[in-house]
Amino acid sequence: MVEGQVGYHLRHRVEVTQFVNRVPSQAKHVLIRLIVLLLYLLIQGRSTFRLHQESSLAYHSIAAVALACAALYEELLYRCYLPEMLQRVLKKLPHRLQAFLTEIIPLLLFSSAHHYLGIAAVINALCAGIVLRHCVLKTQSIIPSTVAHALYNIAIYAVWSRLI
Repeated sequence: MVEGQVGYHLRHRVEVTQFVNRVPSQAKHVLIRLIVLLLYLLIQGRSTFRLHQESSLAYHSIAAVALACAALYEELLYRCYLPEMLQRVLKKLPHRLQAFLTEIIPLLLFSSAHHYLGIAAVINALCAGIVLRHCVLKTQSIIPSTVAHALYNIAIYAVWSRLI
């Protein structure tokens, strides 16, 4: 492992820990419950809890929160967790091969996770994955890529829902 990569992972772990530690314990529980409730309402909204219309502000607000949460989840999984774990697992490989696999495997998993949307979405996710990973590596933070990913998801939803 290259010294810079070790520093990045340590700084990133500290950044996430500091962010989580700043949030009071009660607020964390309230936030988690709110997110779970919003996701439940979005998923079950049509059958159990009516949000009046799919065009309502409440419905679109819940969708935006769910899309932002999905972006955060994907960024943490594909841009932080998987590369770090692969680096640990593949540490006995030659450095260049390890670096290549550490970057390509999460990228391919990220893009293939979007296969249910069609081949265009897979290609789009592949390109976006490259840009988002580059953003994480350049900024040494997950926050800019998460914000960009969330805004992209919400923009696509808005276009798809014909909100714009």
